[in-house]
Amino acid sequence: MQNFEVCAVSPKSHAVPRSALTEKIRGVPYLRNTAVGSLNVFTGQTTVTIFSSWDRAMRAAKDLRSIDGRIAPKARLPSPVAGALEGRLRCQPPDSE
Repeated sequence: MQNFEVCAVSPKSHAVPRSALTEKIRGVPYLRNTAVGSLNVFTGQTTVTIFSSWDRAMRAAKDLRSIDGRIAPKARLPSPVAGALEGRLRCQPPDSE
């Protein structure tokens, strides 16, 4: 399982138009990538990528939770931020101090 900023991994980065994202899990769109055996879940400002068999990946997606406990397993996930699914967000370089 990997987490990415949605500016780095979006449907556009997979050459998939937003209109193709018709399936949802826990209220948010997902993308199945059979070429590499992954499930990408687009939620908030994050893309969660799960590498596993389809059944296990779907079970893992249903059990996703936030580290701080605000989002429980099986609860509705936050909708992707505006522009995320279209690939319109730009990643910001980390602040250097």
